[in-house]
Amino acid sequence: MAGDTAAVQGSSGKVRWDAVVDCRPAAQALEPVIPRQPAAAAQCGGDSVAVKVWLYGTLADEKLPRPLELQLAAAATVASIIPELGLRLGEDFLAKVLDRDGRKFNQCLVFVDGVKLDALDVPLRRDRAAVEMEMILLTVTEGG
Repeated sequence: MAGDTAAVQGSSGKVRWDAVVDCRPAAQALEPVIPRQPAAAAQCGGDSVAVKVWLYGTLADEKLPRPLELQLAAAATVASIIPELGLRLGEDFLAKVLDRDGRKFNQCLVFVDGVKLDALDVPLRRDRAAVEMEMILLTVTEGG
């Protein structure tokens, strides 16, 4: 449909169809399923990567060290950090971040080195001394 145009009522010009409709498959893709237990591959064996995790919003707890420091296998992905955090922080943490099927809730945002990630199956960068990861849980304010 590239190049298809449609006249817009009240407009003097034409607008491309794909300029007003988002048909990208990525927009319809589901979050990857994240296991609630860390995979053996995520455990530190040979080469490892240091990850500093900063939790914000209702994920933060004043009793936790800031940041949480993890050592993961060099082949770890961003998604492999969540089960590792669940192991340390418990089921309450996982219930805030993952649905029953193991998919990350949309209101839980993940940033790595200051960049918001939509795909969590991204390998961790190993060209730095430590990877910085931030997680925040956005809550809806109710009012009348």
